[in-house]
Amino acid sequence: MRMSSHELILTRLKILNIRKSKFVAEALGYKNINKGLRRLDAIMKGGPIEPKHVPTISQVLEITQEELLDSMIETESENQRIFEENEQKRIAAERENFKPYFYAINKRYIPSPIFAGIMTHNMRFVYYYKDFMKFPVDQQLTQVKFDIVRHFTKNEGSIPAFGKILYYVYRYDYDMKEQDLIVLSTAGEIINEKEGLRVTVGMPGGLYFKTPKNRIDQLFKLKSQIRDNRN
Repeated sequence: MRMSSHELILTRLKILNIRKSKFVAEALGYKNINKGLRRLDAIMKGGPIEPKHVPTISQVLEITQEELLDSMIETESENQRIFEENEQKRIAAERENFKPYFYAINKRYIPSPIFAGIMTHNMRFVYYYKDFMKFPVDQQLTQVKFDIVRHFTKNEGSIPAFGKILYYVYRYDYDMKEQDLIVLSTAGEIINEKEGLRVTVGMPGGLYFKTPKNRIDQLFKLKSQIRDNRN
């Protein structure tokens, strides 16, 4: 069984009798040792290692880059397993607690400035009570139309950092597929021709979250590049 990256680092530090302060300085490139030790502590808890540090870590620990990459892949595989378990729990909880809602689609997908978008993101949403789902969808839409006009008027047709409100999207069931979401104009009228219209609201601030799976793919590419360069 392959060792995880933190197990490999700890083992090599003990075998070579290398102090952690020396490791963070020479392998991770930290001049501020305390900051470096905090980063090492994160790695020891399963945190990712930046690919740019693979050559220096391998050199300091006197191992091949492939050995280190294999251990990093092992770590990220375990992180991915934990991530998927947590995702399943999150989805189950969200489905259980789901409430119908609509949200504004704005001119800017990524807000400007981003820090302001993080604070104003929730202004784009209007949520209903859980029992709202018990009403037929056409009855729901009667209320949604009214609330869309009120939301648009209240915000004067714009959300700070995201800009002008272009239209709205209504989601009345947790398991709705993207193509089934209901798109409505700023006047609350259903837009049947949805081709080319963006319906995903994005993450607060337009931020992108990299999963362990993304990092695993990156590590396999790096490992392949090292082999190609050797040949």
